[in-house]
Amino acid sequence: MSYRRRGLRLRAASATLAVSTLVAGCGSPSRGPAGPRGGGGVTPEALRARTVVVHVHAPEKIAQLFEGLARGSAKRNDMQAAQFYATHAVDSFGSGFLVQRGADTFIVTNRHVVDLSEDPEIQFDGIDTRIPAEVVFADPLYDLAILAFEAPPLRSQTLDLAPSPPKDLDGVVATGFPALGGNPSYQTTRGQVSNSRLTFADRGATLSFIQHTAPIDPGSSGGPLTNEAGQVVGVNVMKFTGRDNVYLAVPAAAIRDALSAAAAVKKGRESKDWILTALAKSCTSFVGILNAEELTPDVPFVLANDLVAEKGFESIQLLERDRSATKGDHEALRTAFLESPLEVLRAAVAVRLWKEAHGSEGPPVSCAVPEQKPEDGDVRLTIQFARGKRDTFWRFEQGHWKVSNFSGMKRTPPVKPPAARGPRR
Repeated sequence: MSYRRRGLRLRAASATLAVSTLVAGCGSPSRGPAGPRGGGGVTPEALRARTVVVHVHAPEKIAQLFEGLARGSAKRNDMQAAQFYATHAVDSFGSGFLVQRGADTFIVTNRHVVDLSEDPEIQFDGIDTRIPAEVVFADPLYDLAILAFEAPPLRSQTLDLAPSPPKDLDGVVATGFPALGGNPSYQTTRGQVSNSRLTFADRGATLSFIQHTAPIDPGSSGGPLTNEAGQVVGVNVMKFTGRDNVYLAVPAAAIRDALSAAAAVKKGRESKDWILTALAKSCTSFVGILNAEELTPDVPFVLANDLVAEKGFESIQLLERDRSATKGDHEALRTAFLESPLEVLRAAVAVRLWKEAHGSEGPPVSCAVPEQKPEDGDVRLTIQFARGKRDTFWRFEQGHWKVSNFSGMKRTPPVKPPAARGPRR
């Protein structure tokens, strides 16, 4: 995981919204050799050179939100809550690795590492300089993100993806930069594949993972899982809580798909026709999601970060005031917020939009033609409802068009933020 984050499952306002953010948990320290050896594969030194730290800056509006919560908690002399909120107003980090595709050098990491960032920075082991990067594509299903350097560094070294998946009991090496003393610290551990074909059902799809025993820790998210030849068989994403030595990695096949999508986005966004076609598809998909009889986990993934920052906390307040929700719903909401506030902010806005789309205007029907050029800034689209219209504003973010504003969202009187029980790492 990125250093600081957790996953969550939120049930609120009589609607169940599953936000499945796969994260790496607290693993054991490395006690094995430094990395893969023999067979003509990548040496430990080369593996270290190809694994990077992904630094993420807290977006300004998100930072301001949590700084305000921290100040309010401090005024009430709730210093534990103040510290908890303050940790979410600062930068975080995770791991990643370099892969070459054609003429492009991409950085592979987890989506949750860069979820709220458009301008991460890449740092190589032993080098203080941080290199600017951009999020080219974030996989909406797997916890994967593909980054590109704004200006590729000279002689950057890449890892190869394994041509075939690993088998049970194959030896593997996990590499990354978990936190020691709050700072990234290089770590490489050995283990073996304990289940090469682990699957989970999520959002109507079957997702495949590699279960292995090479320990990973907070900060290891996005680092490579390599075979004994130094080829990438997966990207580390999660420790399964409540079990010993159960670590998960997204398989190389999913990485290949994400890299192909990133290459298509990088090329396509140079074309106005491609941009407008992608916008139309996103808006049509958004209308379909809002039209659904039940709230689905797809909604949070179409929300731009600024919308989450601006409307997230007041959306939580609306859920707190929902009289139809049970006491258990309210307690679950508060507990989830203290576990993973950023994800709950996103989920709360999703609940709010879905509820508003099922209001007095009737269900949404269709999207109108863009009223401005994409290069002019956020694009305004009018969504036709059965008995009215709403303006929506869209922004291209992390390889997707996302909703940056939704007309008619009203403010609510502030309520006291949940009291924190302390950071959970």
